[in-house]
Order: sequence, then structure tokens, then C-alpha cells
Amino acid sequence: LPDKFDSLTSLTSLTITNTQLSGSVPPTILNNLSNCEIDFNINQLTSIPWNQWTNSKALSNSSLNLSTNKFSGGLSYKIYWPKEIYLNGNAFSGTLPELNTTTGIPTIS
Repeated sequence: LPDKFDSLTSLTSLTITNTQLSGSVPPTILNNLSNCEIDFNINQLTSIPWNQWTNSKALSNSSLNLSTNKFSGGLSYKIYWPKEIYLNGNAFSGTLPELNTTTGIPTIS
């Protein structure tokens, strides 16, 4: 995926599922899209730039589906959680980081 999503601030839905997409989720997606449904379900993604997402409230009213990818390890950063986040079908371990949300407790699957 290109790292240039700055101009897509009016996007309401981004679905890239079952495409064998690999590598990292571009940080500009996480920082610049709000009120958006983002779906990267069933791919080969391996990393999320959590450290670049820690101060962003952009996704607080969004839905983020990262299910069934190749993510692993812990979620150690204090992040602003989206309204809904789907992480099932990965190999995350440990505890969830502190909830830092502007919309109440998110739906986490």
C-alpha cells in the first residue's frame, strides 16, 4: 500500500480483504481517516505502526478490522482506540494497552 493517504480525508470506507497484502499498515491510514470503516481482513499483514498512532484521535469514531492476518507479539502502546477494532485470527499476546478513547469503551474482538 502506498504511504500517501493524506488526501483521502473524506473516505468513508476502505476495504482491502483477501488480497494477500503483506507488510505494515501505513501510518497515514491510522492518522488521517476519521468516521471510516477500514477493513484489512484476511491478508498477510505483519506489523502496525502503533508508535505512530499514539497521539491520533482520528480513528475514535471509526471501525478497524485487522482480523486474520499475521500480526504477533504484544500491544504495548497507549493508543487512541477506534470505536470498533477486530484483531481475532492473529497471534497477539499479553494484555491490551490502556484504553485511551474519546467515545467510551470500544468493541474489541
